[in-house]
Amino acid sequence: MSHFFETINCRDGQLYLLDYHQERVNRTFRAQFPQANPFRLSPLLESQIPNQDWFRCRVSYDSLKQKVEFIPYRLAEHQSLQLVEVADFTYPFKSENRSFFNDAVASSPCSDVLFTQNGFLTDSSYANVCLLENGVWYTPEKPLLLGVKRQFLLDQEKIKTRSIHCDDLARYEKIALINALRDFERVYAFTLKDRVLYLQKAANWTD
Repeated sequence: MSHFFETINCRDGQLYLLDYHQERVNRTFRAQFPQANPFRLSPLLESQIPNQDWFRCRVSYDSLKQKVEFIPYRLAEHQSLQLVEVADFTYPFKSENRSFFNDAVASSPCSDVLFTQNGFLTDSSYANVCLLENGVWYTPEKPLLLGVKRQFLLDQEKIKTRSIHCDDLARYEKIALINALRDFERVYAFTLKDRVLYLQKAANWTD
């Protein structure tokens, strides 16, 4: 049986982007469990939400059952990202089988990896990517995973999509890693050398 999961931002008793997570659950069921009805996140979670502090709410599921965990969360920091070419890899659904990502990070000398396909940027091991040029944030047109925060920011017209080749990284001023729990709190300036992005905290860094 295939298992999938959602990671939801839970902060001070509030769940964020729940409609976007529900749509991804629905999409996963349509593709992976077409004979089953998707479960509803809101009634599953509403009686379990912690009243304070910051948590990563992880909902693991298959077609029949769900498991909910609330895990204390804090934003990770990075010093470097290694560009790793993965031309044939796909990750269209948020599967619990993440050995590919874990192995890539474990074998890298850097804090995280930034995957490319035919030279074009996709995602890091756990986040979508945004890059800044002339005051506009761009995200790769074809990520490995359609992230909920990425879609929210697109819907809010705060970011735009673009094909971003690794040979063109010098034109960009800053980089941010975004996911359900990360927005633009961690923004980095960067330099590129030998397929490694060396990161420095940008001026609008927040904690």
